Amino acid sequence: MAVNIVNVTSINGKTDAASIASNDSASFAVNTSATDVFKVNTILISNQADSAGDGGNALVNVIFRDNTTDYNFINDIEVPLKSTLDAIGSSIYVNQNQSIVVQSDSSALNVLVAYEDIT
Repeated sequence: MAVNIVNVTSINGKTDAASIASNDSASFAVNTSATDVFKVNTILISNQADSAGDGGNALVNVIFRDNTTDYNFINDIEVPLKSTLDAIGSSIYVNQNQSIVVQSDSSALNVLVAYEDIT
């Protein structure tokens, strides 16, 4: 259920970061609260591979997970060696039982997600 953000009592900035190994994924801004909404402002994905070939350029998926249903909003976008992708152009609201998931196909990635926890 969506939270009414007209009568806000607090806004707290948060940042999640993780390393994602080859063929793995990580969840960010995981909202289990019925009273909070997360406003995701930044998703940065950095390809940490050292050389081309296996572990070189990365194909990345960014998924909006609603309960158990996944919606790819970035599908197989390439992140070149030693580059960083700014994955969103505007904010995304994450309500109860929703989250953002980042998947890597073959490279080591660092992911940073910055968001506001609005109560």
